[in-house]
Amino acid sequence: MNFETICVSPEDELNFSAAVRALQEGEVVGMPTETVYGLGANALDPEAVKKIYEAKGRPSDNPLIVHVASFDMIDPLVSEITPVAKVLMEAFMPGPITIIMKKSHFIPDIVSAGLDTVGIRFPVHPVAQKLIDMCGLPIAAPSANLSGSPSPTKAEHVMKDMHGRIPYVVDGGECQVGLESTVVDATGEWPVVLRPGAITIEDMEQVLESSGFRNPKETLSSGRASDSSESGNPAALILEGMAAGADPIGSANSGNYTVADDETPRAPGMKYRHYAPSCPVRIIGDKTGDDFDNYFVYYKQEIMEALLAENTPVGLFVGEEIAENLKILFANKNEEIIYYIYGDSEDVEAASHHLFDGLRTLDEIHVKMIIAPAFPEKGLGIAYMNRLLKAASESDAPVAQKTDRKIMFVCSGNTCRSPMAEAICRSIFRSTGPHHMIEDPETEATLEVTSAGTFAEKGVEFTKYTVDLAGYEYEEDLTGRTSQVVTDELIADQDLVLCMTADHSKYLRFKYPDMGDRIFSLQELIDHYAIPNLSGDVTDPYGFEYLVYMDTAKQLDTIIRELLPEILKNWGMN
Repeated sequence: MNFETICVSPEDELNFSAAVRALQEGEVVGMPTETVYGLGANALDPEAVKKIYEAKGRPSDNPLIVHVASFDMIDPLVSEITPVAKVLMEAFMPGPITIIMKKSHFIPDIVSAGLDTVGIRFPVHPVAQKLIDMCGLPIAAPSANLSGSPSPTKAEHVMKDMHGRIPYVVDGGECQVGLESTVVDATGEWPVVLRPGAITIEDMEQVLESSGFRNPKETLSSGRASDSSESGNPAALILEGMAAGADPIGSANSGNYTVADDETPRAPGMKYRHYAPSCPVRIIGDKTGDDFDNYFVYYKQEIMEALLAENTPVGLFVGEEIAENLKILFANKNEEIIYYIYGDSEDVEAASHHLFDGLRTLDEIHVKMIIAPAFPEKGLGIAYMNRLLKAASESDAPVAQKTDRKIMFVCSGNTCRSPMAEAICRSIFRSTGPHHMIEDPETEATLEVTSAGTFAEKGVEFTKYTVDLAGYEYEEDLTGRTSQVVTDELIADQDLVLCMTADHSKYLRFKYPDMGDRIFSLQELIDHYAIPNLSGDVTDPYGFEYLVYMDTAKQLDTIIRELLPEILKNWGMN
């Protein structure tokens, strides 16, 4: 590969036609879409597709997305269009969505990374449509950047990464969306999001349900326990439905959007480090966004640490209001602080649109570190945080600045184990305190603990033995307390949800996929922290004598005493 790369205007008919011919002759061309710029080649030609991998330095087990310019182009490329896929195609194509379907024999294995599926995308960008239509071929195209670096949203980004590697880059202006397309697997009875994007989970659910499709998340969660006992299996309906092939949009099996090292990803962006500049990326705030008023303070703290450590210049991906205040505060540090202002501070659409350009711009100035804000993981914020977290190094996870945290324990009926765990956790936190923030020892840390049931009957009094044990052994008064059921509002308010069994955690992650990163069974968290010689299996005492309740309390006491210090440390508390 040794080209004198030409940047082509769509109005330049001569060079635009030359770019079309290059595609037809098996070369690779940079092309605009509404999401990011793509690196396109004839999807039906394995040798042409091979050149994409060579130009990007892309691993060969990372599948490519095939772009079309009409619905008629899709039929020969797939062996099946499921009813779900048909609805999504009609609703969102052309647009920023990639729909994974069973591939036909026309799709080479090099495009699909050996999988039996292929991702199909119909971009809405007029220049992309014109290029594909004139070419008359489906175009395989990943993002037009060197593998692992931030995706390009301007032609100049592609020229920087691909100059000399490809013959042409077609300039279609700045991309309107700025984040890659939503990737959704529609090969089953209900779609699974593999990569979040501008078309959100809620958008797809609304369209599907208005078309007569029933969300299995709602169907399967409609069952209720026959009584308040915890001795049954409350997740049986959910697990049975999942076993039958009803994968929900955004379910726990796709919520992390990653695969293991020995797996072939079904969509781009699931396996390898992506979107990363050469310098570290530091994320401030947490993913709930409920402390956005404090983000100015967080930026200030990070800047001061960078100045003290002489780790400058430091780059800020920042909102306008916060930037103006920081410029006043650090007026004499203009050369040490570089600002990239994306728009209003709390505007996730603006932040998403400018994220890749911001990372690239600051990196090209050779800043020592980039500081960027977290946004709530809902709607477009899910896609924004997905890209930002992948851009950040593993050691630069979001800075946990909250001084008050909330834990909820969950069982089935919320009359025995979960209220007992609630009382024990509060007692241990109180008796081992006071607790403070590790990075700010003068600031006290607080913890609010509650409990609920997956299938609780609201208003049932906690069992007498539970109330007695909480009072006698842990000085926690549960008198008059009654059961409550897990609700959308209640679970969204928690920083951590700890379930008595794996069935409870699976059920909640299934019902609340956006909360999957904070829902665990006791055993899952024990395994996560690699605590040896500790079992998360807790005896269900419902209907038994006081001695069984005492044994359950001892089990919970042992587990919580081991887990709580690890949980607090993860939150920046001691």
